[in-house]
Amino acid sequence: MNPDFSPELRPELLDDFYAECDELLTNIRTGLIQLEEMLGNPFPDPTVIEALFRHVHSLKGISAIAGLRPAEQLAHGMEDILRAVSKRLMPPTHENVDALLEAAQRLEQIATEHRLQKPLPEIADVLERLQTLSPSATNGATTEMTEPAPPKIDPLKSARERGLNLWTATFVPAPGLDQRGVNLKSVRERLIAIGEVISATPSVRGKGSIVFEFVLGLRGTLENLPAWENDGVRFGSLPAGPSPVEESKIKVAPEESSGAESLTPSHIVRVDLARLDDLMRITGEMVINRSRLEERISQNGAMGAGLKDINLALARSLREMREAVARVRMVPIAEIFNRMPFVVRDLARASEKKARVVLEGHLTEVDKYLVERL
Repeated sequence: MNPDFSPELRPELLDDFYAECDELLTNIRTGLIQLEEMLGNPFPDPTVIEALFRHVHSLKGISAIAGLRPAEQLAHGMEDILRAVSKRLMPPTHENVDALLEAAQRLEQIATEHRLQKPLPEIADVLERLQTLSPSATNGATTEMTEPAPPKIDPLKSARERGLNLWTATFVPAPGLDQRGVNLKSVRERLIAIGEVISATPSVRGKGSIVFEFVLGLRGTLENLPAWENDGVRFGSLPAGPSPVEESKIKVAPEESSGAESLTPSHIVRVDLARLDDLMRITGEMVINRSRLEERISQNGAMGAGLKDINLALARSLREMREAVARVRMVPIAEIFNRMPFVVRDLARASEKKARVVLEGHLTEVDKYLVERL
């Protein structure tokens, strides 16, 4: 973990990091399987490649924030190949898809061993394979030194040329906001929904607080600013002027070990906001009914005529609350079987047979603790 972070923030941030890694790695492997299915097509679906690049880039960014340098290096190597495929500098082949899948597996091993505080696996072999497949590997050392590097594209200048109005957005995570479901991921998704997120730069400020600074391009004007400010997002216009690219600082945003350890910590459960709303509504009803019960008892003692009705209403609310809390702990059993397509894919390649994976009932929900044990 980056030593600049406050010790009080480390456990919470690391839990978010591991959960985000788990989701991104699943999306990466799913995208690679989709890409493999398109091999032989001279024009593979660009949306699949773009999504893959975005997930890998996000993984590289959060690895850099967590100070996990090996994961950052591997993700960067994967980016080089995906960038070349997206620009049609090289076609997608079985060889480079295999290399990307191997890198994704090594990334999971790195994150898992880091969570378990064990020695990290080596990356030299996988990194060398990625670099060998990259189109830049065809240039010799002499060519690399004598040929000038291609000019860097200024993303802000490019956005202005496309007629976008540039804004800055600053978000500071806080426990109170997180309880309302307002976090880095939700803010990023909301920004993407209203415009083009050109860059996202995390920085550490006084007392270990982390601030995320976005640069946003909009076609029109910002709306509903009070709602944004209520969620901890502050906007400011970005003046025109020179804006050199600093690759080391700007991160283009969208934010397995040898055993079967789960990457996401067992005490982390991603909850649908609608379920939390139900829980809050039921809790509110309980408070009201409890207040009514106390008032009636104080007025009539234990023999009040309406006491039984209020008591029944309170019991009903309590029962609903218990069920709602149980639902919060429930997650789709698909979390267990998400790896099956990758396992079957490797077995099919090894045995030179064709196989098709069909999952049924994967949306069935079970308790998070049971999923972890399975």
